[in-house]
Amino acid sequence: MGELVPVQRQLDGAGSFCAVILDMDGLMLDTEIVEFRAWRRAAQDFGWSLEAEDYLQLIGKTDRESTAILAGWWAARPGERGDLDAVRERAEQYGGSEPAVKDGLRELLDWASREGVPLAVGSSSTRNTIVARLASARLADAVQAIAGGDEVVNGKPAPDVFLLAAERLGCEPRSCVVVEDSDHGINAAAAAGMTSFLVPDSSIPRTIPPDIRAKAYRTCESLRDVLAILEAATPSR
Repeated sequence: MGELVPVQRQLDGAGSFCAVILDMDGLMLDTEIVEFRAWRRAAQDFGWSLEAEDYLQLIGKTDRESTAILAGWWAARPGERGDLDAVRERAEQYGGSEPAVKDGLRELLDWASREGVPLAVGSSSTRNTIVARLASARLADAVQAIAGGDEVVNGKPAPDVFLLAAERLGCEPRSCVVVEDSDHGINAAAAAGMTSFLVPDSSIPRTIPPDIRAKAYRTCESLRDVLAILEAATPSR
């Protein structure tokens, strides 16, 4: 893709936007359920337990934040054998399968390419993880910028990673749309002053808090629904 000249597009009732920032895990790629199953299976191997309600607390957190939370759980209720590092290593072995691309993602990326809409990934995963997963899914060329959780001081729900993504796109934060699957991500987008779409990851069912629904411009079932709304936005130079 050549150099993009951002065009403002008007969303009905939510101002305008000229760029889109996507979360990755659970939004672009079906990684959350793969990682949860791997961690739960590994925990069982060491006489420990990790249930869905536990794992949900880790979604949207940076690696260092997730590690701290897991360490606290292990200290409070350790497994029957081994240690947390052993559980992590086993989980990495179990989670080696390539995650699937979420429904509607490629269509959304194709639309952005045709319309000249700059795209960034703003994820709590490390930059190296983002690069590796996008490359594995053959998506690396579809985005113009990446911001990882290890590149900012504060992870989501702080706005840092989205502000960094906007800076790397060369766009004002208020002109960016964020698409997220986590509560932490919606809070981060709100703190950044960005318009957000919530697409809950249906692979791990949960209840969406009312305040999160209120902060999101729209709650959509899939990326196809997000695309339909973005396509309908009126371009205005």
